[in-house]
Amino acid sequence: MSRRRIVAVNAGWLVSDRVFRLGISFVVGILIARHLGPDRFGLLSLGQMLLTMVMPLATFGLPDILVRG
Repeated sequence: MSRRRIVAVNAGWLVSDRVFRLGISFVVGILIARHLGPDRFGLLSLGQMLLTMVMPLATFGLPDILVRG
């Protein structure tokens, strides 16, 4: 097999994996939204947003503490 074909096959697997994960996440998100309703799904989304914003701040300096310990 040529090098281009190997790269194309590997890229195809990576892209298909990404599309599959995106599709599953979309379906699960819809099911969760239907189950929780607008109010509780909004609270869940707010919590996810806050966690996403705070996590990088929580890890500042953590490697230095772990290395010293």
